[in-house]
Amino acid sequence: MAESAKRARSSETAETEVPPADPQRQVCTVTFCPICMAVTAGQSIRPDAVEHLVAAGREFLLAVTSILGSRAETDAAESSRTTLTRIDIE
Repeated sequence: MAESAKRARSSETAETEVPPADPQRQVCTVTFCPICMAVTAGQSIRPDAVEHLVAAGREFLLAVTSILGSRAETDAAESSRTTLTRIDIE
């Protein structure tokens, strides 16, 4: 009777065992890690698509830099106009 229970447990564990992981595939401990997801998605993309995405990202960053630069110039021009008047007290 103990042997039949032991066989039943061994057959259950054989079915639920996890297969060995692929040695080249790295596993992240975080379930939805954005870095790992990007790397995994980027592995199957063609090189010309990656080049296009990098160029689009560069253009986007240049546009953001331009917007922030013009905003800084506008703020600097507005802050140079002072509304305070100096009063000398004797």
